Amino acid sequence: MGIDIQGLPHVDEYDEKFAFHLPCGTPIVGQSYHAKSSIGEHASKTTSDGATPSIYTSSPQPLQVAPVWHAFSSPVPMTRPGSSNPSNNKGDNNAG
Repeated sequence: MGIDIQGLPHVDEYDEKFAFHLPCGTPIVGQSYHAKSSIGEHASKTTSDGATPSIYTSSPQPLQVAPVWHAFSSPVPMTRPGSSNPSNNKGDNNAG
């Protein structure tokens, strides 16, 4: 079983599944993505194998799936170059 384009559980004749991987081949687990077709759209996160669920439609149609990079998060706090404080990541403190 998979989902329809609105993200609801569904099975139909046509289906497609996408997977996101790093260049080294490691799956990108929990990556936010956005799927869109002419009949609807949904957003979710990739599974433990870096994939979307199968997306089913009743007829063949173009389907766009793209990662939502602004939702990408690092498991470790990130710091600005030259700063040891993770909370000091906004703005440019070196502006004159």
